[in-house]
Amino acid sequence: MTFLKRFKKYFPQHSSVSGYTLIELTMTMLLIGILSVASISILDDSIKEGRFDATNKKLLEIKKALLGNSEIIQEGMRTHFGYLGDIGKLPSKSESLNALLTNPGVPPWSMNTTARFAHGWNGPYLSTTPDTPLDKDAWGNSLLYDVVAGKTTITSLGADGVSGGTSPLDKDITITINPEDTQSKVHGIISDGPSPYTNKATIELYTASAGALQTISTQITAADSGYFTFNSIPLGVRSLKVFIPDKTAPTKTLGPILITIDKNNFVIPHALLNLNPSGSGSGGGGGGGGSDSCPTSSGAITLIPGSVTAIGTILSFRVSIVQNITIGATKVDTAENYSWRELNFNSNRYDCIPPRVLIPSCPVADNSAATLSPSLAQAIRSNRSVIFTFSSTITTMNSATIEFTHTLGCDKFILNF
Repeated sequence: MTFLKRFKKYFPQHSSVSGYTLIELTMTMLLIGILSVASISILDDSIKEGRFDATNKKLLEIKKALLGNSEIIQEGMRTHFGYLGDIGKLPSKSESLNALLTNPGVPPWSMNTTARFAHGWNGPYLSTTPDTPLDKDAWGNSLLYDVVAGKTTITSLGADGVSGGTSPLDKDITITINPEDTQSKVHGIISDGPSPYTNKATIELYTASAGALQTISTQITAADSGYFTFNSIPLGVRSLKVFIPDKTAPTKTLGPILITIDKNNFVIPHALLNLNPSGSGSGGGGGGGGSDSCPTSSGAITLIPGSVTAIGTILSFRVSIVQNITIGATKVDTAENYSWRELNFNSNRYDCIPPRVLIPSCPVADNSAATLSPSLAQAIRSNRSVIFTFSSTITTMNSATIEFTHTLGCDKFILNF
């Protein structure tokens, strides 16, 4: 019995059907084939798109390893500059991306006590596995790393593995790092109290070059009115030092001053370059105000402008610490006789009551040095809070001179409130 006879026997209602059923079956099979091809094409595009996104993400992660993560912020300052910050340059073409995983022959990372910042290779800067090698894209093709005229490019050839490409997923994926992304023009103006410094000075800037410490020097004269500039400084944590009037026979030095260069035009905060933060100018001279126990400020502690407040018995302000120091004593001098009984320096509390850290003679008379026991160690940091608590109200006063004696000398400044 043929297929058609069986069909008519079991489906008499369709007994009039002839060869049309076979055609319909053929059409159905053809349609299924077309849908299968379309599904495979859609699935293939979906896989390509996933690999495209994965490759693009990988290139961005490589860029972040090279230049650092700008979103890592501590106390309002960027702290992560990746390979560039540590080495002072990006890998050469011959060093390639492998420099992120293996030291390319530069000094290892270490803290430089002269410059006050760390430099050298501190990798690996990315983590990889055998399934995700650094130099391959998501299609398994090699990434192309090139450096031409200071411009660095990292390229994947896309889904087709061929340079160029017409469809969106076949086109090359390229990350470009231009010189302005890695280098900065650094500006600064040395001041003498509220006025620009008008004399000679030598300024040394400490940076990293091929992982080693590099010192770049410039000189200014009276005609420069304190202004100096450095070109092509790699982004990252750097420092500088000022010699008055020159390095050969300095009568005063300022720094090393720690700076975080995070843009291609960077201005050093003026407060860090003030030779006389406590008062009027004196040709690059010292602290001013109060007694002569601190005739010349070292610049290790500087007052942050606009931070002074006085409410009742509380006098508070903020300072920037530009060198590692240990404070052994402090002094407060006001126009009238006042005594103070407590010091809180960035949550380090000193008062008369054991077992807390002590001020042995307390309360402390006006213009008398208070020995801190034990002494107060302070690492390089900006925006440190300082609070003095007085035995009686001081809001009838309008100024006070504060002095800190430490391992690098002393610093003092006038607080107007």
